[in-house]
Amino acid sequence: MKASTLALTSIVVLGGAWFTWSKLLKNPAAETSSASLMTVEPSSLRVEVTTSATIYAAKSEVVRCNVEGRTTILWLAEEGKTVKKGEKIADLDVSAIRDRSETQAISVSRAKAALITAEKNLEIQRNQNASDIEAARNEVLFAQLELEKFLGQDEMERRGVVPSKVLSGGGAATGSKAAKSATSNTTDNEDDATMGVRVQELIAARADIEIAQEEVKRTQNRLKWTRELWNDKYVSDNDLEADELALKKAENQLTLAKNRLHILDRYTHLKSERELVAKVKEAQAEERRTELRCEARIAQEEADFNSKTQEYDLEKAKFDKYKEQIAFGTLYAPADGLIVYATVGDRRRQEPIDLGTEVREGQEIIKLPDVSSMRLRASVPESVVSKVAEGQRVEIKVQTVQDKAFYGEVTRVAKVHDSSNSWFSDTKEYRTDISVFGSHPELREGVSATALIKVADLENVLTVPVHAVQRAGQVLYVWVQSTSGPVARIVEKGLSNERRVEIKSGISAGDKIWLSTPPGVKRPLFEAENAELEAAEKANKERIEAEAAERRKSIGGPSNGGVPSNGGLSNGGGEASPGVRGPTGERPSGERPAGAQADDPARQERRQRMQAFVNEVKARFPEDAAKLENTMSLMRDAELRAKIEADPELGPKWREMMQGFGSRTGRRPSGEGGGAPEGGGPGRRGGEGGQRGQGRDG
Repeated sequence: MKASTLALTSIVVLGGAWFTWSKLLKNPAAETSSASLMTVEPSSLRVEVTTSATIYAAKSEVVRCNVEGRTTILWLAEEGKTVKKGEKIADLDVSAIRDRSETQAISVSRAKAALITAEKNLEIQRNQNASDIEAARNEVLFAQLELEKFLGQDEMERRGVVPSKVLSGGGAATGSKAAKSATSNTTDNEDDATMGVRVQELIAARADIEIAQEEVKRTQNRLKWTRELWNDKYVSDNDLEADELALKKAENQLTLAKNRLHILDRYTHLKSERELVAKVKEAQAEERRTELRCEARIAQEEADFNSKTQEYDLEKAKFDKYKEQIAFGTLYAPADGLIVYATVGDRRRQEPIDLGTEVREGQEIIKLPDVSSMRLRASVPESVVSKVAEGQRVEIKVQTVQDKAFYGEVTRVAKVHDSSNSWFSDTKEYRTDISVFGSHPELREGVSATALIKVADLENVLTVPVHAVQRAGQVLYVWVQSTSGPVARIVEKGLSNERRVEIKSGISAGDKIWLSTPPGVKRPLFEAENAELEAAEKANKERIEAEAAERRKSIGGPSNGGVPSNGGLSNGGGEASPGVRGPTGERPSGERPAGAQADDPARQERRQRMQAFVNEVKARFPEDAAKLENTMSLMRDAELRAKIEADPELGPKWREMMQGFGSRTGRRPSGEGGGAPEGGGPGRRGGEGGQRGQGRDG
């Protein structure tokens, strides 16, 4: 029993001694090296792109203040309440406008009365003008008739004036014989009904002369017989004296008749004709003056009527505007939606509106997003945008709903980067729209979320940890353990996530690889392979320079010394890159080249984007265009910044811009070593790590 116990004790002691001896004599480095090896085996790989996003409604109605100037909110519907189209949602203080409207109603009544008076005065003046013109025309006609009465119708027709036709409508006799001349000795015109007073008086005067002549002849004959009888003593002396006196009287009458004809023809008729002609001309001139006076008076009355019409229209428009402004004091929902209060304040302090908040014209008060259709607006970095495509499924996590995940899909990926996000940062981001499946009333517009875009679910592929892939220049490789020791083997990578990367070629299932650089080995340079890649990159660069020079030549632009428009740099994949580092990951020179600040395309592009945003602000708020002398005006004017932040389109751009400004360090960060290669190497910036990013151990 003792022997067996002793034998067992001896075996235990010897075993412990052997174990201690083996642990003490083993190589610690070899133990560590075996722990850094892993066997490559086919496995699954999920590739996701995680980005921050903001929730917004696909359909959203914005209710703004349309009251001119500034007003105060008197009542608001409860935030978060679902309202129907046409439902009352807010009341604004329009009491001052209502008072002005009542005063304006009196002004409208006065203007309307003045307009009616002007209209009646215009009508009265038109009637008065018609009467005055008719009276003046009658005076002309009467003067012409007096002239025709004196001269006769035939003489008037000869002169081209026939007023009797105007008066009688053409009933006067036409085609009658013309009155004979005043010096004619005939009396053939006695039966002519168209002769005038002048002709009649001349005929009467001639008739008096003829009668006087006959009387002289008769008295002469009677005196002759009386003398013969007196000689024979048949008549007395008195009879002879009586006949002699009768002869003298007849001769005197003949002389008087001839003198009357001479005076009538030489003086009286000439004066009468001149007076009548002057009266006709004066009547015609008075008719013209009357027409001009009537035109002047009617023009004055029309001008007064037009001015009163304009005054009434202005007063009425002002009154209607007051009524419209009063109607704007009550806000109604333009569509069905969920009430969300707008925010006020500057970018440092944002508060939702409330009762008593003073708002200005055009300011957003309430937003009515349609919660039945929500979307996400995300910004995907340039380094991973190539992985994102339309139709990819997205898992959404919202900060305000911690215990629930939402799902959706990518609906749009922008073809060009968002300029508003890269003003103060060299990192370019691409806007990506994501639709959310289903209706979720708990989602609110403007809430931040995290979007996990599922790029791919790879099955039965070879994957290794991202830190196992190392870089030598532009060559990617891993350390493979062979029978003769560690061997650097060139690999071709595929998709990757934050932890693992797909290896398309270079290794096989069952290979053992090192997770880091094996101890005691020399890093490979792969000079031939890098030389080949550099030659291809140089050829690509020369091709880009040639194309740029050809474009400049075709448009007549100045040469930039052989530097292509993208800076002449390229990433690890041989594609033109807007970065400022060369293929090795370092700057082309230790210092900024002379004139780089003025000629840097990225700086010029940022300046152009800033100016483009300023132009958008001017177009949206023309009343503040004078304030925007330059881009720094956006930083100095707090009120203008508040308006921009409240705007549904400009606000997100401004906030993203300011976030980029706050995170800007003024220098592009250098490429970090290790990490999953995103489009060209294991460095996080993908192709910009260069020789400074040759694995975590480098």
